[in-house]
Order: sequence, then structure tokens, then C-alpha cells
Amino acid sequence: MIKKIFLLIFILVVPSVCHAAVKGPYNSIEDINTAIGNSVAGDTIIVSDGIYTDPSVISFSAQGTSEQPIILRAQTPGGVVFTGDPANYFITMTGKYLILADFRFQNLSGAETTINLVDADYCRITNCSFENCDQYGGVIEIKGIANNYGSFVGSSTNNRIDHCIFDGCDNVNIENFIVDIERYGCADLGNIHNTFDHLVFRNLNHSAIQIGRGSSLWAGGTRGYVSENATDAYCTVENCYFSACTAQKTIENKSSNNTYRYNIFQNGASGQLALRGGDDCIVDGNFFFENGETSTSDYRGIKVCGSGHVICNNYLQGPDSPMYPTNLSIVLLWGKDDGFYSPVSNVLIANNTIRNSNRGFAFNKGSSTIPPVNCTFINNLAENHSYINPLFGYGYAGTGHIWTANRGHVEKGYLRHSSIPEAGVTDSGAFELTNTETSSWGDWYYTSSYASGTYNANVTDDIEGRTRSNPPKIGCRENNDAAIRPMIKENEVGIQWPNSTLAPYVPSSPSAPSNLQAQ
Repeated sequence: MIKKIFLLIFILVVPSVCHAAVKGPYNSIEDINTAIGNSVAGDTIIVSDGIYTDPSVISFSAQGTSEQPIILRAQTPGGVVFTGDPANYFITMTGKYLILADFRFQNLSGAETTINLVDADYCRITNCSFENCDQYGGVIEIKGIANNYGSFVGSSTNNRIDHCIFDGCDNVNIENFIVDIERYGCADLGNIHNTFDHLVFRNLNHSAIQIGRGSSLWAGGTRGYVSENATDAYCTVENCYFSACTAQKTIENKSSNNTYRYNIFQNGASGQLALRGGDDCIVDGNFFFENGETSTSDYRGIKVCGSGHVICNNYLQGPDSPMYPTNLSIVLLWGKDDGFYSPVSNVLIANNTIRNSNRGFAFNKGSSTIPPVNCTFINNLAENHSYINPLFGYGYAGTGHIWTANRGHVEKGYLRHSSIPEAGVTDSGAFELTNTETSSWGDWYYTSSYASGTYNANVTDDIEGRTRSNPPKIGCRENNDAAIRPMIKENEVGIQWPNSTLAPYVPSSPSAPSNLQAQ
């Protein structure tokens, strides 16, 4: 009798244990949502291969852990196709440590967004393809969650979007973006520490990534979401490939403390990485290749507003032919009295290389009235043999700048604007090439036969990861040694499906490292 009583007590006291499992495959939205609702940490939910046109929303709301994420994935990578016209969102992700993998989104239209991350932390979207998705609010949006009074009380942090392709995606509304971090909650509510890596964006007519929203106003402005541009987002965009993206601004930054590094802007309009709002961002080791067959009505390359940015080790190459003049530049904008553009100050521009640009290092006044001040230009290198505009300082540069160890060469036009001190930019004469393939960036660099630059503690390596000497070489490349971090290629990023035009699929479950950072 005692043994029976003990057994009964044990059964009543010890709770049942739910074990992680592989569930499915499921072939209806209803069954998928039911499986998600019943999921526990470590579960993998499989969606049957096929074409899905059901406008119902998949609500991926669950709680995984860093050791046991909950995975929602296609039965076969690329075998599940979502298409049609969903009423609102196609998939919402809410919770912690969730992974969405291996899906294909094709010819979607009308919905606000394809995937909405709402109050999501440590979640991941990986190995997905987005083709001709024309959502009003973009393709992926990251934001907080609203209460019944319209205030945002949650946030989305430490999420990762990686190894995806966005091909031919467009927006009905030009103010929206392909990948968008919502303006609400950027600071106190905290849509922060999100990472975008190894993505491919191609054939886009609108901007690809926006971090922070609102107008580009600074604290002195009189309209727009002024405070949002000063908020800290701590986001990273790295190792992404932008091809034939014709929007004026390929990436638009409207928050502070973000990092843009090791990205490629290639073919057609090279696009623009625009720091339109916010401060203290890093733009490091990016490549811009412009073939010149696009409009020169606006600057391409890197556009700068705000203060405290570090812009270093970038390579910008325009076309050799004067038939296609390009404004591929690092351009500092003047600020406006009405606050439309944040005044530029205390920006470090170091060890960048610009080749064949109509304007090089430029200052764009337009109708603005507040010039850039107190910026440092050090160890930059530029060359121009086809154009006549000043290579350093197109436009009035402003005051209080430091110009040190910059070098360049022009075959036509002017080396520097009269507002730049003569000692700050010197003519090095014609550059040396390692071989005759001058169209390749790697064959053109500032060789050791030229004088070294000036040491700067903020620039410790070069565009391909080589350690900088002290004093360092001028330009983006330190020497011709083997690259530590070679320039990425399009077939090294994006989806990893079998028979893909990109890279072969490696059959392994997506992992969720505890920090969900780029590997």
C-alpha cells in the first residue's frame, strides 16, 4: 500500500516533460499555425513543398531558447512558394529565438509587408528568396508592438537577416523600403542590435535598406520626426551585394551608431549609402563600382549628414570613359536653417580611394546655409584623368577642417578647391599599376614607392583586413599581400539552395548562435 501511495504522489507532483520534435510536413496555413501554437523550444516545423496562395497570415509566435530555437522551414529548400495577394502580412514573427528558413516568396502584391518582425528578439530569417514582391510597406519590417492606445510598448532586438535574395522587389510607396527598421522604439523602446549580412539585392528601383524612419531633420528642425534621427540603433549591414539597384539611395541611414562595412555596390547605378540622419556611424571597407550609364543628377557613393561619423577604407571607382561622367563621390552636405539636413561636423574621412570621379571628395551646398565644420581628411587617395572639376573639394568646403597626407593626381582640371590648404593635398604624379588590367580594383593601389601617410588610431586595418603599418600607406589598401578578408563575390552570398545560380546548398539545419551575429 505504501508503494502505491508513493507512486500516486510522484505522478501528481512530477510534471509531464514536452520533448522537442520535428513536426509535419503541413500543407495548410491553419495546420501550420496550430503546430506553431503547440510548439516547444527545440521544435522544427516543416511546411510541405508546394505553391501557397492562401491569404491567411502565418503567425510565427513562440518562445525558443538560445540552445533550442524553434525553426519553421520548407520541406525542401526553395520548395515552398508563397504567392498571391495577402490582405495584410504574410508572416508575422513574435517571440524569442525563432528561425524562418528556406522559403520562396514570389509575385506578392498588395500586402503591407511580406514578413513583419514585431516584438521579436534573437530571431533569424535565413536562406529565403523574395522575387517581385511589391508590398506597400516593403518586404521585411522590424518594429515594436503597439498597445490599445497606439503607443509602442515593445521592441525588436538582436535579430539577424542573412543569406537571402531580394530580386526585382518594388514598392507602391516610394517612401518605403525593401528592408525597414521602424522608427518607433529606436531609442527608449529599443529596436536595436539587428544585423543584416550576406544578402543580395538586385534589380531594384527603390531603396534596399532603411534603418530608422522620419524626415532627415536635426534637433533644430521644425517638422518631422526630429528625435528619431538622434536615437541609437546599433545595427550592422555587412557583406551584402547590391547589383543594378537604381534608386537614388540604396541604403538610407536615419539613426545613430550603425555600422556599414564590407558591402559591394555593383553594376548600373552604383547607388548611394546615405547618412541622412543620425550621428556616430561607421562606413568601412565598402566597394562602389559605377559604370557611368546612369543619371548624374545626384551624387552617388557616400552622402554625409550629421556628426561623429568614421568613413574609412572605402574604394569608389568610376568609368574610364569621359563619355559617362559620374558623380561617384564622398560628399558632405551643407545643413539647412529649417533643419532639413543635419549639419556636418567632426567627421573622420580616412584612407579612402576614389578613381575616375567627376567630383571626388565634394561639398554640396545647394540651397543650404550651414557649411560642414571641423572634419578630418587624412590619407585619402584620388585619381582623375577624364574630368575637369576639382578632385578634392568640389564646392566650398567649410571651415575648421584638418587636411593631412592626402594625395591625388589629375590629368585635366584641378586637384583641389581653393578653400583647401595646399599642404593638405599634394600631387603625387601618375600612379603606378601592378599590371595592365587597370579596370580591376585590385590591380590599382598606392604602391610602396610613394610616401606613407599619417597614423590614425581609428584605422587599424585596410579594406581587406591587412594590419596597417605605422605610418600607414595612403588610400584604402595597405599593401599587396594576401587579403585577410577578400572582397565578397555575388556567388558567395545569398541563398544556399541546390542548383542555385549562386552557391551550392549545404544540407544542415540553420543554427541560432547565442548572439545571432554574422559568422
